[in-house]
Amino acid sequence: SIQAADWPGRFEALSRVLDEPYTMNAVLVRTDRGTAGGLHDELKDVPAVASVELREDALQNLQNTLATSMRIMGVASIVFAGVIAFSIIYNVTMVSLGERERELASLRVLGFTQREVGAILFNENFLTGALGLVLGIPAGMAMVWGMMHAFDTEVFRFPFYVAPRTYVI
Repeated sequence: SIQAADWPGRFEALSRVLDEPYTMNAVLVRTDRGTAGGLHDELKDVPAVASVELREDALQNLQNTLATSMRIMGVASIVFAGVIAFSIIYNVTMVSLGERERELASLRVLGFTQREVGAILFNENFLTGALGLVLGIPAGMAMVWGMMHAFDTEVFRFPFYVAPRTYVI
């Protein structure tokens, strides 16, 4: 273990080996609980000290940055998913109308009102969407679970967690 008294000699030796003047650009200090704030305030007033960072502040800043990034990506994903879902539903409905134009006209001739024909189309689209949700949610969960396990390494570990409000969104 290196004692504080040995530091100047070791720094001078390092300066000679590197053939550079002695400079110190970082110092990591472990403090007792509750004393970091006071040390931080004292070091900020020293002219030779360029910056002072507390581990807790750095960790909080990292968490805030990650949360903001995740929020932005989540909103972007939801917007894109909504646009794609609308496009698919619109496309399917228009194709269905185009293919079944004669059938729908026959229903009108048989006495169905425009509202009743619209209700038939709406119910078909609603059932298709409900079936898509029933099959899509478990398939999506399986994909997320697979991705989390694919990226699970010793360096990074992602938990498999889906918040209940995700289903509502």
